[in-house]
Amino acid sequence: ASARRERSARTYAASRTCPSAMSEAALLESIIGAASLAAALGLPAAPGTAAEVRTAFRRRALRVHPDKCGHSLATEAFRRLTDAYEELTARCATASTQPGRSAAPHTPAPMKKRRQRSWAEWEAELRTREVAERAFSQMLSSRFAQRHAA
Repeated sequence: ASARRERSARTYAASRTCPSAMSEAALLESIIGAASLAAALGLPAAPGTAAEVRTAFRRRALRVHPDKCGHSLATEAFRRLTDAYEELTARCATASTQPGRSAAPHTPAPMKKRRQRSWAEWEAELRTREVAERAFSQMLSSRFAQRHAA
């Protein structure tokens, strides 16, 4: 039982660090020394959508996050990865609003504009609420009086 516990503790500790020492250093150096922002995320030269950028960022971030990776370059690599993600998603958002390119498929439909209420409608609603509050308060006070009368 203790050997099993010790083995599971080692497995847990291994899962909390980067996959392997060799690939860890190589990945961190490839992120830090990347020639472009897309290369830092492991993407082709021009990513098409923000979803591609997000997926690539999440995959790499899971491996190089300073809380999970104990390497000394992890913080710098994660900062570079975050900068690349923010810049590329901003570019994708700008590109999707430019003429000649269709908007991203997840763009929500424009909301219907609500009708403006007139001042009389606001006052009528306010009076209705005040009447309801008074009735509720009277009900509570009468219940309180009934309980404590005896």
